[in-house]
Amino acid sequence: MALRQFQVPEWLDDVNELMQRILAEARAASTLDHPNIAHLHTCGYKDFNVFMTAEFVEGQTLKEIMAGRIPDLNEILQWAKQLCSAVDNANDKGVYHHFLNPYNIKLTPDGTVKVLDFGLIRDKNLLTPTPAKKLDDAPYLSPEQVKNKLADRATNIFNVGVILYELYTSRSPFAGKHLGEVDRAISDASPHPLNVANGRVPEGISRVVLKAMSKNPADRYGSGAQLMMALESAMREPRVAAGKPATGKFSAGDATGSFKANSTGSFNPSATGSFNANATGSFNPNATGSFRRDATGSFSANKTGSFNRDAFNAAVQNGSLAPAPATKAGFPSLRPR
Repeated sequence: MALRQFQVPEWLDDVNELMQRILAEARAASTLDHPNIAHLHTCGYKDFNVFMTAEFVEGQTLKEIMAGRIPDLNEILQWAKQLCSAVDNANDKGVYHHFLNPYNIKLTPDGTVKVLDFGLIRDKNLLTPTPAKKLDDAPYLSPEQVKNKLADRATNIFNVGVILYELYTSRSPFAGKHLGEVDRAISDASPHPLNVANGRVPEGISRVVLKAMSKNPADRYGSGAQLMMALESAMREPRVAAGKPATGKFSAGDATGSFKANSTGSFNPSATGSFNANATGSFNPNATGSFRRDATGSFSANKTGSFNRDAFNAAVQNGSLAPAPATKAGFPSLRPR
C-alpha cells in the first residue's frame, strides 16, 4: 500500500469546491481496473490536506531507467504496447491522465508497465508545487495543457508521443532552461525527426511518433491502439542505412567480380573479385569524363575528356588499340597499334 499526501493552498478561492472535485476525480480513477494502471484504493481530506492510498508498485520509473541505460528498440515497443493499452482503458471510461510523464510510469521487475496517478488532480499547480518540479514535468505537457485546457484522449496521445521520443532518442524534444522556454517549444517548435536526433531510430518510427506529437489534436492518432499499430508496422519496414553502398555483380566479358558504388559514383573492386575490361566489357562513364585507374584500384571519372563506349569497344575488337606501359602516374593507358 502506498500513501500519497499533498496540501491544497489555503489562498485558493472555493477550496471546498476544489476538494469535492478532487474526491470526484479520485472516485472515477478508483474504478479503473487494468494490469498496467496502479489501482487507487481510497481518497479523503482533512482541512487543507488530501490523503490517498494506492497500490504499491515496486520498480524503477522510466525516468530512472533512462538515466541508467539506453533501452533497446524492442524493449521500447513492448513498453509502448502496455502504455497505450493503459491509456485506452482509462480514456474509454472518460478518465484522462493530467500529468503523464516518465516520472509516474514504473517498470516492475517482471517487465510490467504501471501508470501511477491516473485521473488525479487536473490542476498542474497542485501536484507540481516547486519550480524545479514544474520544470521537470512541463516538457511532457501538450499544447492544450500549456493553454490550461482540460486533458482528453488527444492530450494523452501527445503525452505518450513525448515519452516515446525521449525513450527512443535519450533526449527531450521540448527541454528548456525555464518554463517560458519550455511552453514556447511545446506550442511552436517542431522537434527534430527521431532518426536525426539518434541514428539508431528507424525513419518509420520517427514518422509515427511525430504524428502522435502533432500540434493540432485532430492530426494525432485517435487512440493508443492506432498508435501501437503504426509503431509495429514501422518496425517491420525494411531499414536501409544512410550512406551504405549498394552491392551487386558486374560482368565484363569473361571476367566477373563484385562491385559496389561509393559516394563518388566510381566502382571499387570488392574482396571477392576484380575488374577486367576486354573487348566485350563496357564501363559506362558519365557524359563529361573518361575513366582512369586510381591508386585504390577503383574506376572514377576525371575531367580531361569524354569517353565513347561503343567506339572504344570497336577499337579494341578490330585491334587498333592495345595496352600501353604504365605512365609516370602509375595508370595504364591505351594507345593506337
